[in-house]
Formats: sequence, C-alpha cells, structure tokens
Amino acid sequence: QFCMVSVPARLEHIGGNRFVRDGYGGQEVLTSIEGLTATDLAELNELVGEREDVNEFFVRPLASSPNPTELETLLNSLSARREMASILSVYECRDLAARVFGMTTIMRRMLVKYRFMRHQVETQGSGTAD
Repeated sequence: QFCMVSVPARLEHIGGNRFVRDGYGGQEVLTSIEGLTATDLAELNELVGEREDVNEFFVRPLASSPNPTELETLLNSLSARREMASILSVYECRDLAARVFGMTTIMRRMLVKYRFMRHQVETQGSGTAD
C-alpha cells in the first residue's frame, strides 16, 4: 500500500523543491508513506510469535479522510485529547506526524529486506542439499 499524506511544513520544506499547500492550521507538505498489507501483518505475526497480535500495535489508515467539520469534532473530543496527551507525555511533538507515518514505511522496508534474505537462505539451502 502506498499513499500520499500531508504533514506540517517546516522552513526547509518551504524553501526546497517540495509541494507545499495550505492545510489544517498552516502550510503542509506532501510526503509518501507505505502501509502494511494483510500479508505483511500476517508475516509480522509469524515473526513475533503467536502470543502477540501485531494488528493491535500498528496504526492503519482510515478508509477516507474526515471532512473539516468531522476533523474538528475529533480533535476536540476527549478521547482524542487523552490519546494525544499520552503520546505527548512520552514523545516530543516536533515532526510527530512524519515520524508516525515513517514507522510503517520503515517496517514495510524491513519486511522487504527480510523476505529477500529469507529467499536467499532458502535458495542456498536447497542448492546445498543436492
């Protein structure tokens, strides 16, 4: 899964060759993210063991983005504020959106490398058994 998302723009984005647009509360820059497929999640589940369900630990994109009114309602909700308070009491706010989006991209890329290495081991293993 691949999609484009908006994150708060920083000075280096505005002065660089990035697409910047008006967004929620200021300028935003578009960036790409890679999401995890059902196959990815199943494979991660195998890697971490049966006692863990990785589906519970990864954020997943919404089917569609909320409209501005829905977003404002969500941002003002107590449940969203409690979730953000929990996150911001542990992690710094700077580049939080980009970092959250980046975590699934990094995990996806690690899976691709793992699959390649596993294929190499399986290929070499079957070649030496003859």
